[in-house]
Amino acid sequence: MQATVTQFVRPNGHQVLRDVFIDDSCAEQYNEIVESGCRITVEVTSNGDFFICIEDTIVEGDFITDIFHEFNAKNFIDGTSKVISKFNVVDLAKWREVERRINGEEPPF
Repeated sequence: MQATVTQFVRPNGHQVLRDVFIDDSCAEQYNEIVESGCRITVEVTSNGDFFICIEDTIVEGDFITDIFHEFNAKNFIDGTSKVISKFNVVDLAKWREVERRINGEEPPF
Protein backbone atom coordinates (compact mmCIF):
# COMPACT_ATOMS: atom_id res chain seq x y z
CA MET A 1 0.00 0.00 0.00
CA GLN A 2 1.14 3.53 -0.67
CA ALA A 3 1.15 6.15 2.10
CA THR A 4 1.90 9.86 1.96
CA VAL A 5 4.47 11.25 4.39
CA THR A 6 5.36 14.91 4.90
CA GLN A 7 9.12 15.36 5.13
CA PHE A 8 10.59 18.43 6.81
CA VAL A 9 13.69 19.19 4.74
CA ARG A 10 16.81 21.02 5.89
CA PRO A 11 18.00 23.70 6.10
CA ASN A 12 14.77 25.60 6.70
CA GLY A 13 12.26 22.82 7.37
CA HIS A 14 10.21 23.31 4.21
CA GLN A 15 7.73 20.51 3.61
CA VAL A 16 7.88 17.95 0.81
CA LEU A 17 5.29 15.21 0.31
CA ARG A 18 6.80 11.75 -0.16
CA ASP A 19 5.06 8.54 -1.12
CA VAL A 20 6.21 5.38 0.62
CA PHE A 21 5.08 1.80 0.13
CA ILE A 22 4.12 0.28 3.47
CA ASP A 23 3.05 -3.19 4.52
CA ASP A 24 -0.54 -3.95 3.48
CA SER A 25 -1.29 -4.95 7.08
CA CYS A 26 -1.04 -1.23 7.96
CA ALA A 27 -3.70 -0.13 5.45
CA GLU A 28 -6.63 0.10 7.89
CA GLN A 29 -4.61 2.03 10.47
CA TYR A 30 -3.19 4.36 7.81
CA ASN A 31 -6.70 5.17 6.61
CA GLU A 32 -7.77 5.82 10.23
CA ILE A 33 -4.81 8.19 10.64
CA VAL A 34 -5.87 10.24 7.63
CA GLU A 35 -9.59 10.15 8.51
CA SER A 36 -8.79 11.30 12.07
CA GLY A 37 -7.15 14.50 10.86
CA CYS A 38 -3.59 13.32 11.40
CA ARG A 39 -0.62 13.06 9.09
CA ILE A 40 2.68 11.20 9.11
CA THR A 41 5.82 13.31 9.19
CA VAL A 42 9.53 12.57 8.98
CA GLU A 43 12.55 14.67 9.81
CA VAL A 44 16.14 13.59 9.27
CA THR A 45 18.74 14.94 11.69
CA SER A 46 22.26 16.00 10.75
CA ASN A 47 23.70 12.73 12.13
CA GLY A 48 21.44 10.55 9.97
CA ASP A 49 18.90 9.62 12.64
CA PHE A 50 15.30 10.33 11.74
CA PHE A 51 12.05 10.94 13.56
CA ILE A 52 8.75 9.62 12.26
CA CYS A 53 5.67 11.14 13.86
CA ILE A 54 1.95 10.89 13.65
CA GLU A 55 1.04 14.55 13.92
CA ASP A 56 -2.44 15.62 14.93
CA THR A 57 -3.45 18.58 12.78
CA ILE A 58 -6.54 19.26 14.92
CA VAL A 59 -4.92 19.68 18.34
CA GLU A 60 -1.57 20.48 16.67
CA GLY A 61 0.88 18.15 18.32
CA ASP A 62 2.80 14.94 17.81
CA PHE A 63 0.64 12.05 18.99
CA ILE A 64 3.22 9.33 18.34
CA THR A 65 6.95 9.91 17.81
CA ASP A 66 9.68 7.36 17.25
CA ILE A 67 13.35 7.74 16.40
CA PHE A 68 15.24 5.51 14.00
CA HIS A 69 18.86 5.28 12.93
CA GLU A 70 20.49 5.37 9.50
CA PHE A 71 18.07 7.05 7.12
CA ASN A 72 17.76 4.88 4.02
CA ALA A 73 14.87 3.46 1.99
CA LYS A 74 14.51 0.20 3.93
CA ASN A 75 14.66 1.83 7.37
CA PHE A 76 12.24 4.55 6.25
CA ILE A 77 9.71 2.00 4.99
CA ASP A 78 10.10 -0.23 8.06
CA GLY A 79 9.95 2.74 10.45
CA THR A 80 6.85 4.18 8.80
CA SER A 81 5.06 0.84 9.05
CA LYS A 82 6.11 0.50 12.70
CA VAL A 83 4.78 3.94 13.65
CA ILE A 84 1.52 3.36 11.76
CA SER A 85 1.04 0.04 13.58
CA LYS A 86 1.08 1.91 16.92
CA PHE A 87 -1.91 4.10 15.97
CA ASN A 88 -5.22 3.62 17.77
CA VAL A 89 -8.26 5.91 17.39
CA VAL A 90 -9.35 5.44 21.02
CA ASP A 91 -5.90 6.41 22.30
CA LEU A 92 -5.93 9.45 19.99
CA ALA A 93 -9.25 10.62 21.47
CA LYS A 94 -7.89 10.27 25.00
CA TRP A 95 -4.69 12.09 24.05
CA ARG A 96 -6.67 14.93 22.45
CA GLU A 97 -8.75 15.34 25.59
CA VAL A 98 -5.63 15.59 27.77
CA GLU A 99 -3.95 18.01 25.36
CA ARG A 100 -7.02 20.24 25.27
CA ARG A 101 -7.17 20.36 29.06
CA ILE A 102 -3.46 21.16 29.29
CA ASN A 103 -4.03 23.98 26.81
CA GLY A 104 -7.03 25.27 28.79
CA GLU A 105 -9.61 24.25 26.20
CA GLU A 106 -12.90 22.59 26.96
CA PRO A 107 -13.38 19.13 25.46
CA PRO A 108 -15.84 19.16 22.51
CA PHE A 109 -18.57 17.12 24.23
